[in-house]
Amino acid sequence: MSLNSKIYNNGTIIGDTQLENSFLGGDGTLKGDLSMLSSRFNPGNSIGTVNIDGNYGQDKDSKLIIELGKTSSDRLIVTKDILLEDGATLEIIPLEYIKNQTYSSFIQSSSIDGAFKIESPLVLMAC
Repeated sequence: MSLNSKIYNNGTIIGDTQLENSFLGGDGTLKGDLSMLSSRFNPGNSIGTVNIDGNYGQDKDSKLIIELGKTSSDRLIVTKDILLEDGATLEIIPLEYIKNQTYSSFIQSSSIDGAFKIESPLVLMAC
């Protein structure tokens, strides 16, 4: 467990990880489950990808932050399941002016249990 930490993972973390009141960023891989408690998670170093070889869990006081560029976006790839507590937040941040852009899935997993509360200055449409 990591408490009140700021972590940039640009390598590999092995083992289940629980973050509380912390920040996680970087372009790395986690081999194990990741649990976010009252924390912020921003995949990439600006635009980038985080791979989780396990489950991803997020409580209602945590926030997943996805940045969108003109041609690409942050990506979260989870090999197992995403488990969301009611009220878990997904914040979408445009890095520049975006018009008529379609993005492939920026979150991938076997399944998602729950739904994100979305915060975004963009008008979003599911396709």
